[in-house]
Amino acid sequence: KEKAAAFSNDRLLDMDFSKIDNIISGLEEEMHMAAKELDFEKAAFIRDEITKIKNIANIQND
Repeated sequence: KEKAAAFSNDRLLDMDFSKIDNIISGLEEEMHMAAKELDFEKAAFIRDEITKIKNIANIQND
């Protein structure tokens, strides 16, 4: 949770796309591990954070 929540909107808007992609990839791995360990609440939280980050990245792209 802490890793995903650590990225504020402003901080993400200042990052380049390759850095954001790396963050998303790491979170996706973390999400899959949580699901594999049957920690579905954590996996869902991470999924939601990934969605937020992708939405912010799309705003940056506009």
